[in-house]
Amino acid sequence: MATENRKVVLTKQVIENTLFELLDEKPLEKITVKELCEAADINRSTFYRHYTDVFDLMEQITRRTMEELKSYLIDRTELNDPSAWRTSTRAMLEYAQQNRTLFLLLFQNKTGWDCWSELIQMNRDLFHVPERSMMNYSLAFSIYGSVAVSRRWLESGCWEPIEEVVDFLLDIMTHGFHNE
Repeated sequence: MATENRKVVLTKQVIENTLFELLDEKPLEKITVKELCEAADINRSTFYRHYTDVFDLMEQITRRTMEELKSYLIDRTELNDPSAWRTSTRAMLEYAQQNRTLFLLLFQNKTGWDCWSELIQMNRDLFHVPERSMMNYSLAFSIYGSVAVSRRWLESGCWEPIEEVVDFLLDIMTHGFHNE
């Protein structure tokens, strides 16, 4: 795969950043290509050179984000290690913190992205969970809960240390809910 030249990368970065700014104001379905191009100070032909519409732009962003997250997790998780859940949870939180703006937008579902299904499938693949397995229920529970806690953590400015959030999540997954 040929790498994109610097100008193309910078142009796409401007388009993406402008989309994020507009998503702070309104949902994706209310954003037009014309509006995005005016705000980004680019021609529509430049936009259409890379994307078919704003939904295609968002789809490409989310696909790239999920691929990067998956690579990030694989690079940091030894699957045969008993602490793989801890390591992958920490890695996921680190990645979300590094990409806080994007993840807040994705979690708020202003993009139409089904983060739940995507994250469940990614973890099924990562941990080799068979399609017909009771582990899928545990995985779904863990992902839904982890995403909700991660969203809350990101919205609050990530003031708790990552290790504290990881410990909290793993404690709930292994011991259930209890008072402090």
